[in-house]
Amino acid sequence: MNNLSSLALPWRQFAVRVIFVYMALLVLLRISGKRSFGEMSAFDVIVLVLVGGTLRTSIVGMDTSFFGALIAVATIVATDRGMVRAPLYRAWRRGRPLW
Repeated sequence: MNNLSSLALPWRQFAVRVIFVYMALLVLLRISGKRSFGEMSAFDVIVLVLVGGTLRTSIVGMDTSFFGALIAVATIVATDRGMVRAPLYRAWRRGRPLW
């Protein structure tokens, strides 16, 4: 029961890791080409799931607490919501040329 609330790292470190992983994944997805979910093959979906599992480790490390995962998910949502307000990011997200 103690494992549910005790964090392995300071909460700020979870937030910083999430932001860096989010930005890196965004760049990698743009380099690989944007597809809608309906255009993905079964292989693409498997790769996406594997990437998510791998990135989980880079975000929370060895932490298995409930609050560690909650902090990571809340930071992902907040980063995405915050980035939506940036005009350059909106153009990038829609797939328009950046320049």
